[in-house]
Amino acid sequence: MTFLAELNEEERDTAEKLFVEHKQGLFSYTMSIIHNPDDSYDIVLDTFYKVQRNIQKFMTTPSHELVPLLIIYTKNTIRDFLRKQKRNSKVIPLVTEYEDDIEKVLEIADNNPLPEKIVIDKEFLEYVAACIDSLPPSQRE
Repeated sequence: MTFLAELNEEERDTAEKLFVEHKQGLFSYTMSIIHNPDDSYDIVLDTFYKVQRNIQKFMTTPSHELVPLLIIYTKNTIRDFLRKQKRNSKVIPLVTEYEDDIEKVLEIADNNPLPEKIVIDKEFLEYVAACIDSLPPSQRE
C-alpha cells in the first residue's frame, strides 16, 4: 500500500495537485449517483487513495487525459461501493405474530432497481445525450 508520506516529493505534489483541482468535481459527480454526501465523500477519498497507489500512471498521462482517467477511477470506485453495499445489505423480517413458537414473517417485495442498474442506466442516458448533442441541429429531433 502506498500512502502520501511514502511518495517522493514529485509524486506527492502530483497527488496533492490532482486532489485539490478535482475533488469537488468528482464529489459532485458522485453525489449525482449516490445521493448521500457522506458516502460520496468516502468514495472520492477512496478514488484518490487508488490514484495515489497508481500515481506513476497519472504522472505519465497527458494532461488532457487526466480528467477522463479520474472519472474512470471514480466510476469503478462507485461500482465497488454499490457491490459492497448490496453484499452487506441484510433483509430484516417483519414478525407479524407468533403462533405456537413459530413466527409468521411478513414479506415485502422490493420493486426498486438495483443500484448497479441505476448507474448503468444513467451512463447509457448520458451516452445517448452526448450522441444527440453531437448531431447537427436539424437532425436532433
